[in-house]
Amino acid sequence: MENKLCGKLPYKIEHHGKLYKLRPYFNIVLQTLEVQQQDWLTEQEKIEISLSRLVVGRLPKKIDDRINLLLAIYRLLFGDSENHSWLKVFDFAQDADYIYAAFMECYKIDLYEQQGKLHWNQFISLFSGLSEETRLMKIISIRAKPIPKRTKYNAEEISQLLKLKQQFALKVSDDERMRTYANGLKKIAAILGSMAKDEKN
Repeated sequence: MENKLCGKLPYKIEHHGKLYKLRPYFNIVLQTLEVQQQDWLTEQEKIEISLSRLVVGRLPKKIDDRINLLLAIYRLLFGDSENHSWLKVFDFAQDADYIYAAFMECYKIDLYEQQGKLHWNQFISLFSGLSEETRLMKIISIRAKPIPKRTKYNAEEISQLLKLKQQFALKVSDDERMRTYANGLKKIAAILGSMAKDEKN
């Protein structure tokens, strides 16, 4: 297993023999995740907007090459999304105020000042190390806490936990956002593959 501290933060990606310079800053990555949720945009528009924000310079000419490049960047930044089950208990957009406050409390980092500076990997590492005493982590703990089996002694405890879960419930989790993002790209890739086969026939 590679020690991340021995490597460098990825600011470039090689794809099909070409090197692309990236803007892998946390605010840019979060913006591209938001773009994928805009129903009024076509899938191609989502790809174009995301790539224009993440990549510096010229993009591949063919749409299928652009899709594959975006998928490669997605894998570079997020790795295997199946391993991020912890994302089900928070949301970058809905919990933005809590995240900002937690970074200030723990690290004295002003995330507004770090836009265009803080790498996504750094952001995620710092996020993972936030103190359990922050309001954000307490809310995440409430969301993740299972409802205990009801007994004659814990009715009040269960009632209080249910109220807290309802108070801090997420509308849509980032886990769902990321899955939608990846699945949408894969769907487009499959459609293009089918179109290419039809043209050959």
